[in-house]
Amino acid sequence: MLDKCRRVCNNESVEPKEERENLMKVRFIDASREKESLALLSADLGIAVTEENEVLTVRVEHSDADALTVALDGEHATITYGGGLSRFHRALGILFEAIKEGKTSFHKKETPSFEKNGYYLDVSRNAVMRPSVIKEIMRKIALMGMNTFWLYMEDMYEIENEPYFGHMRGRYTKAELKELDAYALSLGIELVPAIQCLGHMERFLSGESGAKYRDQGAVLLVGEESTYDLISRMLATVTECFTTKRLIIGFDEAGGLGRGAYFKKHGYREQIDIYCEHLNRVVDMTRERGLDPIIFSDMFFSTADPAGGYYNPNVVFSEHIKGRVPKDVTLCYWDYNNGSYEMYDGMIKKHREIGDNKIIFAGGIWTWVGAATYYSLSIKNTEQALTACRNHGIKEVFATTWHDVCLSFRVTALAGCQMFAEMDYTGAYDEEAVRRRFAFICGEDARDLWDMEEIDQPHKADAREIAGPALLYNDPLIGLLDWHMQDVDGRAHYGAIARKYKDKKGNSPLFAPAFNVFRHAAAFLALKADFGVRLKAAYDAGDREALKALLDDCRLMGARCEALRRAHREAWLYYNKPFGLETVDARYGAITARIDTAAYRIECYLKGEADALEELAEDRLKFNYSDFGERRERTMYYANTFAQYLTPGRF
Repeated sequence: MLDKCRRVCNNESVEPKEERENLMKVRFIDASREKESLALLSADLGIAVTEENEVLTVRVEHSDADALTVALDGEHATITYGGGLSRFHRALGILFEAIKEGKTSFHKKETPSFEKNGYYLDVSRNAVMRPSVIKEIMRKIALMGMNTFWLYMEDMYEIENEPYFGHMRGRYTKAELKELDAYALSLGIELVPAIQCLGHMERFLSGESGAKYRDQGAVLLVGEESTYDLISRMLATVTECFTTKRLIIGFDEAGGLGRGAYFKKHGYREQIDIYCEHLNRVVDMTRERGLDPIIFSDMFFSTADPAGGYYNPNVVFSEHIKGRVPKDVTLCYWDYNNGSYEMYDGMIKKHREIGDNKIIFAGGIWTWVGAATYYSLSIKNTEQALTACRNHGIKEVFATTWHDVCLSFRVTALAGCQMFAEMDYTGAYDEEAVRRRFAFICGEDARDLWDMEEIDQPHKADAREIAGPALLYNDPLIGLLDWHMQDVDGRAHYGAIARKYKDKKGNSPLFAPAFNVFRHAAAFLALKADFGVRLKAAYDAGDREALKALLDDCRLMGARCEALRRAHREAWLYYNKPFGLETVDARYGAITARIDTAAYRIECYLKGEADALEELAEDRLKFNYSDFGERRERTMYYANTFAQYLTPGRF
């Protein structure tokens, strides 16, 4: 009988009479409190919960200990757990993974390192993920054993009497947020809102309706009653829509605080004083609503550091800074950049100098800088960070994902969530364990997601390289990035990637659109990555035959760009609301137009209708932005905007 379980889990053929629905029938005993989540997760597990004709019986036992135990003996299994539904869900995944592997006898116990571990989703940078996709991701992380989901919103939610707050940006309705909250609760997941009550409000503040709340750029004008009325309405929405009392109120990266409208009205004041006055006012407002506020901690470091750095481990906090955070405020130490255990160790110690506050940690799965998720960096940094957190008794960690309007879709970060989960429950990073568990839960080989970062690394250098966006947006005639590609055979590098991923189409609807975009991007870059280098070389040599061949490449490149745009559009509309897609189309429109102009210019030159191609007569120089200046040789990191790659002109 259990052999049939294994065959069903592996999607192997079974007799229709035996299993018409192709689902393993499982009876759960003493699982009344787990009933609701079992109904949501059963299809993902490939099982049907039944009271009769079962092929497997699972007894559920509850414990006071924050741990889980899974035991399988033939057609009977036992799950014992404490510490919340997330432990039960992880145990479910472990049990049915073992059955899939053909095991008939199995025993495993895990004790998590962290009380809370979760996934942090940015929906503020143009891509507002559809609730249906969020629900599917919630089910995946539930089976990993995660128990929090953080929704970073900026202006992506409704507030009263502020129609331009998130207008035409895909903001969530109150009904959508309540629905997501209820769904998360059914899975034992705490859905935590992350909003901004100080900085990172540039989109709302840039319009006329937000101008009265603006200090400078992205920073709210503090000290004004109108601003606190706005924040009150923000808090009203999150209080109404979310069950949790926990709330991230931001307070990070507000470097312009007190430097704009506030300065004009009040003159110069120390930033830390303005910051703390505002913090105390907002915290009082959260207390009135019974909320537990969380802030990001970087501003305490940047205001104390003469160089203004985010997290300088050698910074000295003056007595003027220490103890100024209200005791009931949690400090969130975010750090995605360091691969050194000593750095994380020192920074956690340094946080304790700020005050006697609870500390949680936010790491990063690097979805925000390249054409693919930067896993080698994410894995290296996460391993060191979570080890330091565990050694220091930090009880909560989460994996952040941000959006940058390039190619990477946040769903590809789920293999990083699997890493967070495995390090939580096993205490160590084991690559094969991550791959095995991810394959069972998400149906994909994590290695396929890890290897995608090759699209950003044409130099295959030891130095950090994130070249994908630069090469996608680099103009074929102006060629601001061409200097960096003079030693790379772009056709060979990207052609190999295109061939490698030709038949990797994703094993589920959740991942298939991301794989499709990636394949088209590799095929496009196989022609475009070093096109400008080859074009200038042919022009300088007066090689008309090479120019004719490049004209053919240019026309094919235009067709591939359009195919990539359509694949990107299809994926975007699957994962996200349509708002924000206009920025993607605008970028592709510019790229396609410039490819068309390049073909036109080359053709005119070959026909003798143009005496010269002035763009190609100019020398190719190193990219003129500081992000690139610190990099070795010709490797590429990233600049801040699409326009920086495209043109040195005003855009």
